[in-house]
Amino acid sequence: MMRLLLSSLLLCCSLHTWASEPSSREMRENATVGVNFSYAFIHVPFVKAWGANANLYTSGNWLFALDYTNANKAIKIFSFQLGEIKEKHIAVQARRFFGNSFNLKFGLGQRTTEALLPTDLFDLVVSNYTETASKFTSNFVRFGLGNQWQFGTRYTFVVDWFTINIPYSGEIITSASQYASGDNKQKVEDYENILKYYPSGSVIQMDIGVIF
Repeated sequence: MMRLLLSSLLLCCSLHTWASEPSSREMRENATVGVNFSYAFIHVPFVKAWGANANLYTSGNWLFALDYTNANKAIKIFSFQLGEIKEKHIAVQARRFFGNSFNLKFGLGQRTTEALLPTDLFDLVVSNYTETASKFTSNFVRFGLGNQWQFGTRYTFVVDWFTINIPYSGEIITSASQYASGDNKQKVEDYENILKYYPSGSVIQMDIGVIF
């Protein structure tokens, strides 16, 4: 009986605390800046990605941010790792909120994709790849949708259900055609010019951070 009373008391206290806290919208209206760390459970074309963003709150409806995302994938042959591909995004983005937490996300950014190979046997053994086989940049527009909640007066939890980056221009910095000859050299360059326009994005990206 005593255990039941204690459980009921704790539940009532929790509900009272939750009810007495301001809404996420009210907390955004009183916030100025914030910092989040992010992790994407599904990132295309790579499996996972992590990153961070710095946020500027201008009202309960608008948030502006500088966002960084990093992902990588090993280059393997018969389960033996020979190198890796790195993908980095830097974007300026905005969130337009509708109601308490739902928001649409959009912005502009640049993606850098780099394929790295070992320079020597030591690089291969320690998986420290220092030779750039191919590198290109892509400028993109970003669209997405998600929910963002504020809680505990200072904390932020974000779930971006869907984000897509659509390239509209790009540049080859280093071409893998350096390893080819004859007609194959031009074919490699043609493939790279197509690859720099591949779309990227994530599904179920979670952010957690603090606001000030």
